[in-house]
Amino acid sequence: MKSLLLQTKATVDKILKLLILHFESQNELPDGTPRQQGSLDIENPELILLDAQDVQRLLKIGRSTYYRWVGSGLLNPIRIGGRHYYSPRLIEDLKATMDSC
Repeated sequence: MKSLLLQTKATVDKILKLLILHFESQNELPDGTPRQQGSLDIENPELILLDAQDVQRLLKIGRSTYYRWVGSGLLNPIRIGGRHYYSPRLIEDLKATMDSC
């Protein structure tokens, strides 16, 4: 049983590393600005996730405001390997809501 759990954990760790590499490889944000990381072309825009830095840049907020919003529940990240990721649609909707206020 213990070896099965270790194998499962190793598989999950590999999947998480592959997902992180994929998300970091995206080189352009939905608004057309280049990302700081990555060098691969985007083949399927539906697979793009934004990281915390992307969200801060798109919403024009600082790091402390970002973490305050995460703590208050205004932003609910997808957590992969200790990093925060977001759907571009969610962030665009939040940005539109902020602009209309």
